[in-house]
Amino acid sequence: MDKKKEFFQDVTRRDFCRKAALTAALTLGGFAILPKGISSGESELTIKGKVREKYQGLSRQDLLIKAYEQGACYTQNSGSCSQSAVAALHEILVIDDVVVKVATSSCGGQAGMVMGTCGGLIGGTIALDYFFGRPPEGMSNDASKKADINALRSAMGQAKLLYDKYIEEYGTVLCLAIQQQLFGRHFYLRDPDEYKKFRAAGSATDPTKCMHIVGNAARWTMEILLDKRVVEQRKPTSGLIKCVRVQLIKNNVQVTAHVPGDGAIEHINEHDEVIIAKVGGAQGGPKGTMVGVRYKVVSVNGVALSEILAGKKQKPAR
Repeated sequence: MDKKKEFFQDVTRRDFCRKAALTAALTLGGFAILPKGISSGESELTIKGKVREKYQGLSRQDLLIKAYEQGACYTQNSGSCSQSAVAALHEILVIDDVVVKVATSSCGGQAGMVMGTCGGLIGGTIALDYFFGRPPEGMSNDASKKADINALRSAMGQAKLLYDKYIEEYGTVLCLAIQQQLFGRHFYLRDPDEYKKFRAAGSATDPTKCMHIVGNAARWTMEILLDKRVVEQRKPTSGLIKCVRVQLIKNNVQVTAHVPGDGAIEHINEHDEVIIAKVGGAQGGPKGTMVGVRYKVVSVNGVALSEILAGKKQKPAR
């Protein structure tokens, strides 16, 4: 087990170095969303409310390593790449048990048919939808509403972040193609003999095979959740506050800003330029239960956030 942990940490840290080397310096005026991968002193605090008690002392990097390790270990011991990816996040974060259950059979390229999407990606997407997905009240069976469609598009935007990580790493999201990369061939998992060969090839014992794929899926999903800065209020029944980390280019000061409005955070992406205002009045202190959050986003890429949410204007691309 120690050898596997060493492998998990080595893979994760090498990936951190690669991301750090690719991070570009921000040069535009005003405020801009920090690039993914940049951690700050508040990373642990903003996610702390959702992290299970036994993991609350972990740093951002340690949470990512833990997500990777749990994804790999669940794959080794329980199978189902889709369910293992969700189970890894459920182990660390407060997620309803039923979310793990619904991810059971979307594995092996969908029900073991090998022709579909990698189960790790499906499991990660299920977890993202748990946090960012459109609720039932945001749907209608008798009328089409623009707000409902916008909520759908917002959730799809979060899922695409995970999809993009798959494409960057493997060049594909298909189980068949990823198996080809790992084993030099693919396996039809519904056939008992093929499944035995799949297991004999190290699918659930070799930490560089499926364990690595699911570990990555869990880690990337956790990274997206951390980057989106979902902050839980201190009152148990208060729900969630959506925040982003912003940086003042003039003096490089970094602050956390609340993004007001239902689904508003989905309209803010990496490197967007935003304008923020104080939420605590003239004194500039925190407001209500938003401890440590003194600012709110009022504009994105030159357009008022309220107008974007109302559907009056589209956010300009950058």
